[in-house]
Order: sequence, then C-alpha cells, then structure tokens
Amino acid sequence: MERLSGATPKYDSSLQETFGIESKSCLEKTRMVLAMPKNDSWNVVYAYSRAQAILDGVLVDVTETAREIGFRIHTVVTDHLFHGYVEVPAGLDGEGQSVTGRLHDLMVLALFAARRAVNTDRVTFKADFLMAPGRKETVEVIAHIGPGDHGEPVLTIMLPEDD
Repeated sequence: MERLSGATPKYDSSLQETFGIESKSCLEKTRMVLAMPKNDSWNVVYAYSRAQAILDGVLVDVTETAREIGFRIHTVVTDHLFHGYVEVPAGLDGEGQSVTGRLHDLMVLALFAARRAVNTDRVTFKADFLMAPGRKETVEVIAHIGPGDHGEPVLTIMLPEDD
C-alpha cells in the first residue's frame, strides 16, 4: 500500500452518509492505516484478508441485503452469527421464519443502532431470534465499521465473541 501524504480518502463522505452520522474515529483510524509508511523490513508472520475470510466461509457476504436496507458499504456477518441465529433452526417450518426475513430484521436493527451512534466505529444492539416454537433468544450484536483489505470502509456484524 502506498503512503498517502495528507491525502483524504475518496470515501469520506460516503462513510459519513452510510449511517447518516459522522464517524470521525473510524475515518481517523483508516487514515492512519493508509498513511503508515511502507516498511519492507517487517516480517509478516501471517496475513488473513477479509476476501479470504469470505471465501473460507468465516464471513458471510450480505452486501445486497444491506443495500436494500440502506447501507452503502460492503457488509458481512460472521459465520457464528449467521449459522447460529440467522439461519432458521429445525422445527420452525410452520412459524413464518426464513433466512431472508431474519437477516432483514438483523440489518434493520443494525441500521437503527448505527443511526443513534455518534463519533464511534462500533455500536452494540440486542436482537431477538425465535429458536424453537415459543422460545426466543436475545443476543447482543456488534456492528463495526473499519478499513477493508484496501482501506475502504466496510461493515462487519458479529457476536461479541467473534470480535
């Protein structure tokens, strides 16, 4: 990655518009990452990109659903959250549950939480999921905006233990 001497990333306005808030801390962190000097003398022990995590199934790309809700950036959900709560558990066939509906509800809650947040790169919110007929489970969820593989703003929605 090249050093950017005082240049402002092109996505400043879209990041702020993503949630309808200003997120200076995320912008500042992203600028710091982009402005880090290239130092070939560092020994990288291991690097795992967001793209590779999506290919491996560790992250589930939900960008299209996120765009329908109102998000404007690449969005993923961790596999733990997706497979543990967004996917419909067995036995709920007649309960009106679907992956599409559960994901939509999760994304709407994330959007509402993000719009309430000011000057932060992460928010937490609670989401209820029907896990069996008559039994719901309330889980704490984190929505975090940070730099992607190329410094672009990206959104990750996860459980606290996935952080």
